[in-house]
Amino acid sequence: MDAAAEKKRLREWAKARRGMLSSEEKRREDAAVCQRVLELAAYRKAKTVFCYIAIGGEIDVTKLIFQAWKDGKRIAVPKCGKYGQMDAREITSLSSLSAGRYGILEPKEGAPVVLPEEIGLAVVPCLACDKRGYRLGYGGGYYDRYLPKIGGASAVLCRERLLMDEVPVEPFDCRMDWVITESQTADTRKRG
Repeated sequence: MDAAAEKKRLREWAKARRGMLSSEEKRREDAAVCQRVLELAAYRKAKTVFCYIAIGGEIDVTKLIFQAWKDGKRIAVPKCGKYGQMDAREITSLSSLSAGRYGILEPKEGAPVVLPEEIGLAVVPCLACDKRGYRLGYGGGYYDRYLPKIGGASAVLCRERLLMDEVPVEPFDCRMDWVITESQTADTRKRG
């Protein structure tokens, strides 16, 4: 099976597995993952954090966003453009978001653009990921196109139950610097 077909199969597996979570398990895991992000030296050092707005069973980072504002950090979130293209836009409250492409909450038109090189830490979602730092997303390639431009580190947030030894990798896939689950923080830069 080629990498694209295997990814498609794994996406279905991850969505089904993620769907089995109870709301209590989800809350507990989300809180633990967010706490681990706050403990990263890369978080403490970052002046600007690029973060996603969770959909479905993704790890909810709302508490992380609020803490970052309390810590005096700038928060940027994705705004999707034409297929596969996105940029980072600054938000100062969650009320400045509205449903955008794919029904995902995004900054409204006119929100200030944050340049990739200004981002100290990118916090990225996944359906699943592997221990090497490769993530399985939804297949649009938005993050894989955007993340190589950022000035800082990247961390993928994954539920432990969705952490795999290896996901299929294609040449355009971008490797994350950190894999963070509810029970571990792994620096993938130390792996081969």
